[in-house]
Amino acid sequence: MAVEIILPRVDMDMQAGRIARWLVQEGEAVTPGAPLFEIETSKAAMEIEATAGGILHIVAGPEGGEIAVGSVVAYLLAPGEAAPAAAPAASAGPDSAPAPVPPAAPLPAPISAPVAADDAALLRATPLARRLARSEGMDLAAIAGSGPRGRITRLDVARHTRDAASRAARPAATARAGLLPVRRAGGRDGGRDVTPVVFLHGFASEALAWNGLIAALAQRAGAACPPLLALDLPGHGAAPDSGEASFEALAEAAIAGLRAEGIGAAHLVGHSLGGALAARIALDGRIDAASLVLLAPAGLGAEIDTAALDGILRARAPDSLRPWMERLFADPARADAALLRATLEGGEAPERCDFRRRLAAACFPDGTQSARLRWQGGAIATPARIVWGRQDRIIPWRHALAAPGRFALHLLDDCGHMPQIEATGAVADILAETLRGAQGRLPSHPDRAEVAC
Repeated sequence: MAVEIILPRVDMDMQAGRIARWLVQEGEAVTPGAPLFEIETSKAAMEIEATAGGILHIVAGPEGGEIAVGSVVAYLLAPGEAAPAAAPAASAGPDSAPAPVPPAAPLPAPISAPVAADDAALLRATPLARRLARSEGMDLAAIAGSGPRGRITRLDVARHTRDAASRAARPAATARAGLLPVRRAGGRDGGRDVTPVVFLHGFASEALAWNGLIAALAQRAGAACPPLLALDLPGHGAAPDSGEASFEALAEAAIAGLRAEGIGAAHLVGHSLGGALAARIALDGRIDAASLVLLAPAGLGAEIDTAALDGILRARAPDSLRPWMERLFADPARADAALLRATLEGGEAPERCDFRRRLAAACFPDGTQSARLRWQGGAIATPARIVWGRQDRIIPWRHALAAPGRFALHLLDDCGHMPQIEATGAVADILAETLRGAQGRLPSHPDRAEVAC
């Protein structure tokens, strides 16, 4: 019986994708687990493997065309079996196209020359790493791979680009201050009087995790959207592993990174450990916090599910990672294959694993939140809101009741520890309302979702 091969959903808000190239030719025999094709979306590129064996019969259109998620792109047939009559893979039309995501700022210009296609084919690299290197005109042969058997990952490409630019153009002190990668979206020409929104991710996450929320906020704000900046904290995303793995070192790196960007005031948005960082920055005073929106923040109590954090750190395969990632969400199905792959790739380098273990030991010793994460310096006076999922199994939402000062508390039903993913629209509405109140720039959103408070 013919086995359908469909275009899978490889990231959480994906509606369509492109087959970059087939790795098996029409009519060739494949075995279970063999790579079939490379898929590209606006956020990711990866190999899709065969779930069964058989003879490949391709029904998708030409490589590079946009295809709707769930469309049949090929069949695996038994020898001599006729292919079933089927419509070609559906193109992604206007109704299925995702909302446009504001582009992130490009990485610094590389100094390496492009590599010859034949030489590049001999190197072990993930599809996303190859795409990034190709788009930046980088030589894969000049990049040291940190993955299994020396495989080059996207982190290796980002690290090589950053290091090359630092060596070529920056004095040591400036390079050190500016090494936190910043992804930009939203307004860019509003002048220095427009206060940016800065997003700080949580432990074992990265700046890319904010993409959905940033897109939703930019859509609501329209032309009045302020600059939106998401930082990769040390040891996460494309940022280097700083020598000291501590909460204080993260806070200093974030403050130094913002000051290096010329930012003296910002609307701060933080999730989990990033929420504690946002509160620390607001209380520190070197960056003027125009407003504060904290999603399931750390730093308000002792309880935390360190078993889940330890499981995420130890996992080296999707099956061992899945049960721990499922605990982040009210709906375990949100811990899909794309999220598992991204999480594993983000922490696979040995030095990164070591840094994160040391950071976890410093921030969450003996199964508790360290007292060093506590909000020190008094009550926060700036307009502030706390957003929490009622089904959060990582940090209890009742910790919000210990927040000093005056906070608006938004409790979301059917939501766990990841409200920016589980309730993107509601969080975007809350954030837009906060910005309107703080700076009077954003238009009202007529379709604002109701939020349980």
